[in-house]
Amino acid sequence: MPLSRRAALAMAGTAAAGLAIPLAAPLATPWLLRRARAAEAAKPPPRVLRISHHYPASSGDQGDFRDRLVRRFATDVTARTDGALTFEVYPAATLVKAAAQFSGLRRGALDLTLCPLANGAAELPETAIGSVPCLVMTEAQATAWRDAPAGQQLESLLRGHGVRILTWVWLPRAVAARAGAVAVPSDMAGLSVRSGSVPVADMVKAAGAKPEALPVEAISQAMRKGRLDAAIVSATSALSYRLAEQAPHVTTAAGGGACGYTLQPLMISELVFDALRPAEKAAVIAAGAALDADALRAARADADALPGAFSAADGSVSDLDAARLVHWTKLAAETGWRAYAKSGRRCADLLRLAAEVPA
Repeated sequence: MPLSRRAALAMAGTAAAGLAIPLAAPLATPWLLRRARAAEAAKPPPRVLRISHHYPASSGDQGDFRDRLVRRFATDVTARTDGALTFEVYPAATLVKAAAQFSGLRRGALDLTLCPLANGAAELPETAIGSVPCLVMTEAQATAWRDAPAGQQLESLLRGHGVRILTWVWLPRAVAARAGAVAVPSDMAGLSVRSGSVPVADMVKAAGAKPEALPVEAISQAMRKGRLDAAIVSATSALSYRLAEQAPHVTTAAGGGACGYTLQPLMISELVFDALRPAEKAAVIAAGAALDADALRAARADADALPGAFSAADGSVSDLDAARLVHWTKLAAETGWRAYAKSGRRCADLLRLAAEVPA
């Protein structure tokens, strides 16, 4: 039946107002579906990046916070990139051994890692700055490093050699010993002591001890076999590897501990980073920086938990007062600092800037 003039005018008015005519609406649905499918098909497949570290795997909110931090980073970046970047995490050196992680980053053979910066000292001596004893002694100093001239110079140096820091992870160190507390450097005389880096080894040797270059995961076994008397480690590692079972005497990590803080950052290969899209680069940088404060809080929590863990193992706990600490800082400046500065002009410049970071 022909439309009346009134009905035709009503329909024309509806169209002019931008309103859909009910009879035409179903016709748009297949087109929209096809367009959505085409857009989905045009999206590139997610890129999978691998993160390696040599610390124990965590479970939920329990376990080594370094593994938990890496997994939080991965989840955050995946969300920020709408799934364009995904990650596989390999704890406990299941992908790359600790000694090869820094080298792998530089060559682009490894995507990301969280490890002691000083692991790169054999290739890049300047990286030993991350473990120079008694250089970073407070949380305020650790927090200031990223934006301080020392941190800026270190980042520039690393990027020039293929590595980029994403999260600055600073950990206070403790000294765990088998036979008795190492409260001052002279207590190390005659002992075999795991140092963890060349600058710390220089200090240990000057104290009359024998420095041992052992990976942190080998400490317990070496102590069990009687080949190691004491170990200088982060508070986090002392807990994760349950060192109280083999070395029940601890000098606490409060206030940075006997040797101060050590730097174990989350890093990405510059070759891998350069291959990311601009939005992905922004997501990676933002997610990494957002974890700085969380890492420091987690490290502090481990330092606070250390005395209780060793007391529960029927061990002894020694706190560092100002009188004891001065022995460590004096020996560190005379040994580890001096040796690091002699490693090259860039090392000397970096140490000078590091010493200027306010406490």
